[in-house]
Order: sequence, then C-alpha cells, then structure tokens
Amino acid sequence: MDDLAVGESFIVTDAIKVGASASVSIPIGVLAATVAPKASADYQIARQTMLRRTANGFQVYLQDRKLDTETVGLDANFYVNIFKLSRGVRHGRADTDFYSIPTEGADTATKQKLIRAIKGILRSNSTEILTDGFDPYTLHHDLDAKLAQYKFLFWSRENQAQEHEVDIYPPRDPEGKYNRGDYKRTLAMRRLVTRNGQDLFGYALDSAGRLTGGLVSLPGLSSDGGSDPGNNPGGKSWTGAISTQAEVTPGRPFRPVTVVEQTYRGWSMKRAGVMKVFDRIEAAYGSLASAPGRGLFNRAQFDQTASLQLYQIDTTLLVHPQVLG
Repeated sequence: MDDLAVGESFIVTDAIKVGASASVSIPIGVLAATVAPKASADYQIARQTMLRRTANGFQVYLQDRKLDTETVGLDANFYVNIFKLSRGVRHGRADTDFYSIPTEGADTATKQKLIRAIKGILRSNSTEILTDGFDPYTLHHDLDAKLAQYKFLFWSRENQAQEHEVDIYPPRDPEGKYNRGDYKRTLAMRRLVTRNGQDLFGYALDSAGRLTGGLVSLPGLSSDGGSDPGNNPGGKSWTGAISTQAEVTPGRPFRPVTVVEQTYRGWSMKRAGVMKVFDRIEAAYGSLASAPGRGLFNRAQFDQTASLQLYQIDTTLLVHPQVLG
C-alpha cells in the first residue's frame, strides 16, 4: 500500500466493443453519382476498477458501463462526397460502487481486511474481499441522447441533446436501522450542444483519397463527422452548449444551475476576426458581466498581433437562482 503516494491512482479497465453496419450504394442514371443509405449499431461494455490513495485512507471505485448507439444516414456522392447526414440515438448506463475507507484511527482488523482487499485488486483485479468486507455508496447513471450530423462539401453541423439522471444511495446500515433506498438522492442534467465548422483541407484530402482509391491520405486527418473541424489544418469551428442541472429528489428544494458555454477554435484567425468574436461575446454577455462603458476584453493587448495561430477562445456563463433572485 505504501507504493501509492497521496493522490496517485491505480486503474484497471476491461472493455468489449462490437458493432455492425450496412450500406447500399445506389447509382443515379449514367452519371458517376450515387446515393448510399446506411445504418449502424455499436455496443460497448466496460468494467473499471480504480484505487486511489488519499490523505487519510483509500478510495475504491468499481464501475460497470454499457453504451449502445444506433444511427441511420444517407450519403450523396459525385466522384467526391457532396453531402452527408445521419441521425442516431444513444443509451447508456453506468453502475458505480464507491468505497471510502479511512485508515487513520481504524482498528487492526479493519486495516488487515483492507490490505487483503487491496492485494486482491492489485494482483488479480479481484474485488470479492472488498465487497464482502465494506459497504459502498452506490450510483446509477442513465444517459439518453439524440444525435444529428449534417455535412455539405466542407461545411458541417452537429447537434446533440443529452439527458442524464443519477441516483445516489448511501452505504447500507450494518445494524439495519434504516433502508438505504429511503435516503436516495437524484440528480438530473439536460445538455444541448451545437457545433458548426468548416474544414476545406480535410475535405480536399478526403476527396483526393476517393479519387485515387485511397492512395492519398494522412493519418489522423479527416473531415468525417465526429471530428472537430477546428482541429484540422485551415479549419475552424464554433461550439455552443447549454446545460441545466439540479437535484430532483422528491421533497428536496429545486435549485437548478444553468451553464452556457461557447468555444471558438481554429487553425488561424486574423486580428480583425478576433475583434469580431469579442464583439459577439460582449453583445451577448457584456451587460451582465461588466460595468457600463467597459468591455470584457483588454483589446489593447492585441494591438501588435497580426493573427492568432491554433487559437481557442472559451466563454462560460453560470446562472444560479440566488443570482437571479
């Protein structure tokens, strides 16, 4: 146990992923044009064990995860890809047992039992001694999401709508004085994400690969959906997200917190473009976060800047009932 310093963690993950997909290419007339409806399904299961050393003991996380994703889509091609669209749903569940075991002030029997449990985890990823000897907090996390991707030439747009719900149970009472289910707490979050982007280089590279039968390619660079155009050479993207989270346990106060986020990311932006981004941000948030007549940014810092390379501009706005009240 002394090999782990305070704050260090030991993680073991076992995962299995299976998937299936089908696509049909339908030619249009005598031209080299095709449309290709397609469908896919992916299923992932994973088990993770994490052991973490704290200042006064150990924390152990045992997690089982399941995630399945089903999508349908349509591609239109004329030598190169013209447009692509897909819609999908995602369902996930994660069950976590969290053990917090202090060693300071613990009796000898508890320490010996902990030592045997940790040896079982480190040597063979066995958790039997741990689960038999200690009582955990239990978390059940459910995820439901709707996904949509649209792409026309080198322009792309992605939307996600996520719903999360987490049930938290306290440890079991060894004396049986209470039912842990009576003390369950429930947290919920809804998150909406939109990303728009342009990736001319990635589109040109993919097109060259199609025209040459795959002879032209660069690993890690693609304009396919799922990758952020702002991370590719010459690309740029804007991501907006709004999430609201709150405790929704029956009988508990409802105090939602909303977070509004924006991210501008790209390969290069001239100073005039940076100023336009600042203008948009200040138009949206300036009246909330600054004194009259003052901006959110010290623009004089950019007087000698011709352009930004590999830039990322983030904004975050938090809205809390106490602030509004």
